[in-house]
Amino acid sequence: MQNNSYKDLVSQITLGQSKIDFSNISLKIQELINLYVKIKENSSVGYIIWGKLPKGSELIVKQIESQLVQNNKQHQTNPNDFIHMLLSLHSYEDFKEVNGLVEFSEIDTRQYNKYLKNWRIEEIFDDEGSSYHAVLYINRTTKQTVLAHQGTKIAGKTKCQQLYNLFARNDSDLQTDLKGVFGKELVEQQIKAYEAMGYSVNQAKKHSYNLSTTGHSLGAWLAEMSGYYAYKDFKYQAKIVNFDSPGSVAHIEGLGSNIKNSSTKIDFSNINIITYLSRPNLVNCCNLHLGKVYCLFPEIPKIEDLTNSLSWLVRVPIIGEKIKENSFVLNGILSLSGHGLRGLVKTFDPITMKPLKCKEVLNWPTIKYVHKESITDQFVDAITNYIPTPISAWLFSNGSKKVLNKCANNLFGSTINIISHFLSGNIDLSNYFELYKNIENESSPQVIKHSPYFEDFSLVYKSSYKVIDVDPYSAILNTANKGSIDWYLSRLKKYSDKKIKRNFSEFIAGQLLNLKQQYKITLSGGKKHISSQYSEYTIELITAYMSRLIMIEEKLAEQL
Repeated sequence: MQNNSYKDLVSQITLGQSKIDFSNISLKIQELINLYVKIKENSSVGYIIWGKLPKGSELIVKQIESQLVQNNKQHQTNPNDFIHMLLSLHSYEDFKEVNGLVEFSEIDTRQYNKYLKNWRIEEIFDDEGSSYHAVLYINRTTKQTVLAHQGTKIAGKTKCQQLYNLFARNDSDLQTDLKGVFGKELVEQQIKAYEAMGYSVNQAKKHSYNLSTTGHSLGAWLAEMSGYYAYKDFKYQAKIVNFDSPGSVAHIEGLGSNIKNSSTKIDFSNINIITYLSRPNLVNCCNLHLGKVYCLFPEIPKIEDLTNSLSWLVRVPIIGEKIKENSFVLNGILSLSGHGLRGLVKTFDPITMKPLKCKEVLNWPTIKYVHKESITDQFVDAITNYIPTPISAWLFSNGSKKVLNKCANNLFGSTINIISHFLSGNIDLSNYFELYKNIENESSPQVIKHSPYFEDFSLVYKSSYKVIDVDPYSAILNTANKGSIDWYLSRLKKYSDKKIKRNFSEFIAGQLLNLKQQYKITLSGGKKHISSQYSEYTIELITAYMSRLIMIEEKLAEQL
């Protein structure tokens, strides 16, 4: 009976259990040795509650607990950002099946298959009517699951089908881009993303898995929407890792309650979101961004290459001079070539799974929308002025505008509507193109004009652009959200060593005391700052370690 119980408990290790309770079992030396081998093979276990231990087991128990400490220090609640990027890229693959392997089929992406060996496809969400497509991936070894939303994709077996699906179908990806992302309307793909996230949250809770969500471009926008739904409606904080998102702040703020009080207030700083952007382009400058934002530096074609290919046009009088004078406009358009996810994947080192070069974003240009009457409405009003009777004029004006608004429900109408906003001056690109007057078209934007003081002022205040070097050893601590990891780190620093030793097991207490020594908290500019005390511990590792200890010791959240 004892051996069966031991086997049952050991089998939990392969199922990804983080805590194993041997308190009712008297273990033998050989069983402890076998246990040590199992734990070394599977890093999911972080805590063992011992029962009766045999004589002479001190050394093997010490080795087991040493391995458990290493497991806890290296534990990741969610996959790293590189894995999120690969899963986001895989969501574009045509051939996928539930319970199938996560593998790339094309030659240039097959090299990434080795990083996704333990991942499987748990569920596929595919709605032909709205063109919504997402995949729920699962890693049973690490107990992680990721909902990846597919971005804009041109579907169809023939060119005609592709053109139809992109331009003619209602609720196509491009329709969603125009109406949802840019027009800030409620679109069908949002509803499908809501349903997919609801299902994913239920699965994560049912199996005690850690859920995160990801996407690229339109998929990133949908991931932000679904992450908000999880936080607000499903009471689940799913981590969001996005790539070249168009931004969603205005749209999410528009989803808030019309009743303003403490029970309906949403603190967006509590949503755990990381966004990687390419250089500023016409997609990632559509809206304001949430969370921690970083800038990557993919390969961008140089304007010299473009002007060389158009050398005949540059030599044309007047036109050539205009091209040279407004080369910054071409730079702004060329930046779109860095939007593709395949190019962004190359900005990561697959060995370290970190960006090769990265900057933290403090400010980012946006395409501003100033509401004015559209050209179509102006046209109707102009005709209305020539109608002699007030009743006839009112009927014509309201009827015409309703017809035009109804036409805007298809892609052609939406496109015309967007163009009319450009012509009316509703959509202002000056903030965006101002940036490209001050930077050169290189993989890493560098200021090339004006004095040093003017450079800073122009970029920060005229172009709304500011990036700084990433400091992995310090960060601002957000302690406003009770129960967040930042809040627990702040509380732990105030918790006395004496209380730690008294209230927790020797195994947990030792790790908490060690963790306390890894960081310090200071107050500057009215904000709390956390900084690492040792070069081997980044803030990311410190927060992950704290999260892990809370996971394996329930008393920790209660005591702090």
